[in-house]
Amino acid sequence: MAVKVRAFAEFTADFPDDTIWPEDPDEEPLLLGGKALAECIAEKLQHLGYEVETPEHSPPYGWRFDAAAGRGLVTMQITDMDDSYTLIGIERTPAFTRLFDRHASILAQLLKRLHPELVADGRFHNIRWYDGYRRNSGSADEPVSE
Repeated sequence: MAVKVRAFAEFTADFPDDTIWPEDPDEEPLLLGGKALAECIAEKLQHLGYEVETPEHSPPYGWRFDAAAGRGLVTMQITDMDDSYTLIGIERTPAFTRLFDRHASILAQLLKRLHPELVADGRFHNIRWYDGYRRNSGSADEPVSE
């Protein structure tokens, strides 16, 4: 049976607004919100044994960092949407590597391990997983299903 990976999550979370605004309220933010959240998720993945880079500001999307295990690589993108957050996992393991090493693709495993960590943390609420950016395609309680 094929594994279904939903790598797009939307949720609410109890983190302070860490957006840095310029003096002129009509200008774009100097630093997008979500840094504390990105750092929290990066720490959770590091605790799970992934090699994790420090989250970097990545306008206009928010915050990004890479997480690696073995030959596998995933980019995590966190975006503060004002009333919610989005998290996107992007498989970055080269296709050639995945072709010859079926264990190199780590996206499904990473999301499957991260989800219970988010659920157990009382700051995360209403976590829904979607198939890509198509939120109208229906959501699931878990990122990976078989």
